[in-house]
Amino acid sequence: MQAAIDWYRKEVAGLETRASGRVTPALLSPVRVELPDSRERFKLENVATVGVREGSTLMVTVFEERVSTLICTALHC
Repeated sequence: MQAAIDWYRKEVAGLETRASGRVTPALLSPVRVELPDSRERFKLENVATVGVREGSTLMVTVFEERVSTLICTALHC
């Protein structure tokens, strides 16, 4: 039951943030990236940093250039 309550609180906080027109890096937390040398899907936070510019633009900085196209693919799906 506590897990459901925690999930609901996160969802409501996200809705409040989106309604104000501001974005947070948490908006991209569901994104998973599949690397070619591994069948495992990694969280975006494990292969890049996500930041906010001017409150309305998300900036994704990739750790390794070779995975940038894989991250773009994951973001567009």
